[in-house]
Amino acid sequence: MSPALRRFVGAAFVRLPGLSGTGTLLRITRLNRYVPRDYRFALGITVRRSDDLHALMTFSEKRKEQLAETLNAPEAMRAHWDLSAWMPFMCDFSVLALEYVFRYCPECLRVGYHSLLQQAPWLARCPWHGAQLRTGCHRCGAQLRLDGSAGTWLGVCKCGHDHVDDRKALRGLSDPTNVGSVCANYLAWAAQEREKTTLIAPTPAMHSIAALASIVPLPRLFWAMRPSSGHTRIHSVRPRPESEGRTGTEDATATAIKLDSLVDSRRAMIEAPGRLGHRIAATACQLAHQLPPGSLSDGEMSLFLEPAGATAARDFVPAKRRSILEIRNLPLAQVGNRCYLDLHCLSKPSLGVAHRVFRWLGLEAGKALTGAQAQDVPVCVAAVGEVLARSYAEGIRVVLGRHLPDLYRPGRNRPHLSEPWVLLRKQAGSPVKISVSWARLPYTPE
Repeated sequence: MSPALRRFVGAAFVRLPGLSGTGTLLRITRLNRYVPRDYRFALGITVRRSDDLHALMTFSEKRKEQLAETLNAPEAMRAHWDLSAWMPFMCDFSVLALEYVFRYCPECLRVGYHSLLQQAPWLARCPWHGAQLRTGCHRCGAQLRLDGSAGTWLGVCKCGHDHVDDRKALRGLSDPTNVGSVCANYLAWAAQEREKTTLIAPTPAMHSIAALASIVPLPRLFWAMRPSSGHTRIHSVRPRPESEGRTGTEDATATAIKLDSLVDSRRAMIEAPGRLGHRIAATACQLAHQLPPGSLSDGEMSLFLEPAGATAARDFVPAKRRSILEIRNLPLAQVGNRCYLDLHCLSKPSLGVAHRVFRWLGLEAGKALTGAQAQDVPVCVAAVGEVLARSYAEGIRVVLGRHLPDLYRPGRNRPHLSEPWVLLRKQAGSPVKISVSWARLPYTPE
């Protein structure tokens, strides 16, 4: 062991496989009796009182480098501090920062151990103890926050409850071999998945934890640790390409080129081709029939029903007002045999996700498709169609809600917005497999 490591009590990291940067900081500071005001002189780390030290030791490369240099931590240990090594997909991992809170196993934290494996949203239980992973204090239930408050030991809640037993922490893990084996198996699986899996997240991301928990497929070894399917605000689908020769469909490549116009942020409208146009027309028609009496004028009702080839019900009661331009622009606009969609009723996160699916596909105007692209275009078109169709269904309710307050009464048509998360898995020689998960936002737009 190097002299730098021998300067600190509890620095036998070889018996702590998979230890996170947060776990390292917690262990060293607790066993050496350092409080945040001591970090600068003892560890070379400067922290502020308001800093979330868990997020800092996960996303701040500077702080992790400072701590690793002070401890002279080996390269293998530093690798376990990297969040991307534990993620089974490629993405911009900063999207996880908004909801990133400290999750821990009570049994592990008692001995001063924490791993980034316990931060994986798709695991609800500790891989070693089977205990439910927690974010709150064991005594008062408040979120256990690791902050830079002066005079505070990490692992101690504001209510005074200490989650770390210093004597047990000195002894460390009771079975480091098993912990190392599970970490190695998980990291090997995550590395294989990253080679073929890409996550496209909304920007900004509000519900990363719940969405990822429902969209990431786990290997059989970790099935018993999955969260329960009780996420009432999460909806997931696996889009399938349109069957060839089906009535009302068009060539998938032509559809992709039309939808790829989402790249131009100056556009106010795009052509809604094929299946997307039919779904949007049906959605507008269905909603128009469900609105309370006196919601739409004669002209507005006609615009909602015409693209679907429907007519108003006999008991339809028109609104006693002039038509509103914002409402008239919600349905598809028909020009000859083409239909155009107003983009103002689609949420920006949904448009951004749809655009990035096509960027992943790598379509270029005027260039022939490669064999892999030709395989993937139909599936990508179906996925983008799912994202845009749901975004439209939610968007028109939000716009209508500005003029029809009755929509905000409890019910299925109450306006709300969701953010889409798209997971793309591509294996050589096979078409891409796509999963789309929608996480409902916690607020209702007014």
